[in-house]
Amino acid sequence: MKAKKIHKYLGIPLCLFLFLAAISGILLNHRDLLQQVDIPRSILPSEYKFERWNNGAVRGILRTDSIAYIYGGAGIWETDSSLQREAHPLHAGFVPGGDEAKVMSMVQDKSGGIWAASQFRLYRLDPRVKRWSEQPLPTSVQGCLADLQISGDSILLLSRSLLYVRTLSNPKWQSYELKAPDGYTGKILLFQIIWMLHSGEYFGLTGRIIVDLIGLVVILLSLTGIFYTILSHRLKTSKYREVSSEEIERKQKLSRRLSFHFKLHKVIGLHLFYLLLFTCVTGWLLRPPLMIPFVLTKARPNTFSTLYSENPWFDRLRGIRRDHKRGGWLLSTSEGFFTLRDFSAKPFKWDYQPSVSPMGINGFTQRQDGSWLIGSFSGLFEVHPEEKDAIRNYFTGEVVREVKMGPPVGSYTVSGIFAGESADNDYIFLYDQGAVRRAKHPSSSIQAQPFTPQPEALNASPFSLWQAALELHAGRLYRPFLGKWGTELFIFLLGLTSVIVLITGVRRRSKNKQHTKNDQ
Repeated sequence: MKAKKIHKYLGIPLCLFLFLAAISGILLNHRDLLQQVDIPRSILPSEYKFERWNNGAVRGILRTDSIAYIYGGAGIWETDSSLQREAHPLHAGFVPGGDEAKVMSMVQDKSGGIWAASQFRLYRLDPRVKRWSEQPLPTSVQGCLADLQISGDSILLLSRSLLYVRTLSNPKWQSYELKAPDGYTGKILLFQIIWMLHSGEYFGLTGRIIVDLIGLVVILLSLTGIFYTILSHRLKTSKYREVSSEEIERKQKLSRRLSFHFKLHKVIGLHLFYLLLFTCVTGWLLRPPLMIPFVLTKARPNTFSTLYSENPWFDRLRGIRRDHKRGGWLLSTSEGFFTLRDFSAKPFKWDYQPSVSPMGINGFTQRQDGSWLIGSFSGLFEVHPEEKDAIRNYFTGEVVREVKMGPPVGSYTVSGIFAGESADNDYIFLYDQGAVRRAKHPSSSIQAQPFTPQPEALNASPFSLWQAALELHAGRLYRPFLGKWGTELFIFLLGLTSVIVLITGVRRRSKNKQHTKNDQ
């Protein structure tokens, strides 16, 4: 009886969350089909509206003599080089879609041409008509683009696995698979493996389809559970009504419907118990506190998995910059920072390793004096290779002597940067606050930075359906109802209650079987 009650009273409120989690999970598995599907931003909670260019609207700024291009998660916006006048959208020629509008990098070539790399495409601006024209990508590009740079008369395009180079005049790309660094083992974070197992992507398209079917099963279990509860309540209340032929017939119909939903719920739950448990547990392990051991442990993926590759940098590349002071290149990866003499040379671990959030780098630039600014959701750091205390927290000035594993989100959630001639001229964009700069007074570490007024059209920009599904699946859309800590604990509690409901459901059936045998 205890198992029955636990299954019922935990399962009923859980049905709604599992229903939404299943739908959002199915959508997340098919990003390629949803790239151009959007929802109105107005239907989302107020936290998703832009204020002072926050929420990842700005990743960087490309400044020319007379024009500045603001780019990031909300596409490209044009203003004057002083960054004080109202900005206007510059999206003509872009493939429509909120997911398509996320721009990773913008550069200007030596002839003045403007280039932009979104997550999935490469564009060049036609200045005569203020319209973007899509440029051919290397045929081997898979997944998202990571970075775009100009070096002399060459264009460098970085995917998450390979580096591609072409000249301005010749559209033919040359690909570079960077060499393995010292100590390379082929291992990846166990967290990544669990993430791919949860989505099914670990086994490719077949795995994704299986997880989609499991999602449909969860939807069916949720619906049958809700219908069973409603019909059971209606049947109980009908006991107190007058007995008539019509009432008897109505009760019989209710009883048959009740029996149908009960049997369907039971058969599905029992036969697919282990698949459902596996999906719930792997999702449960992807958020704190259970995720902590898995972000500290590495393992080699199986050779048959989509995570396996002979390329030592498969899905590890994040950004690349020319080191104008010392020559060569600085490479940002999921394994840290590496120096690269040229694209055929072996990368070496950089002597300076500022903290970068697992969610990826959002700011990566070099000042004229040779120092570096490196920012992510873990914060913003200055790196001065020529100095003894090389790494400092940009906002606090604190010297960083050792990079320690910390939370993926720090006190300063840097979503974009633009380095000026000095710190006073820097534009730092925090995900939650928008444009800021380092404070001049010791009483505070940051202060608002005057910036081009945010246009009303920014909040009219579409929101990707895929991104909305991600926000829902991670529980962040519930924040107005659950609050900060409720949102942080949502996945943990959802996973825990899901496992309890599954186990109590099986135990309930097992006890019923045992009682039946004893009666016999």
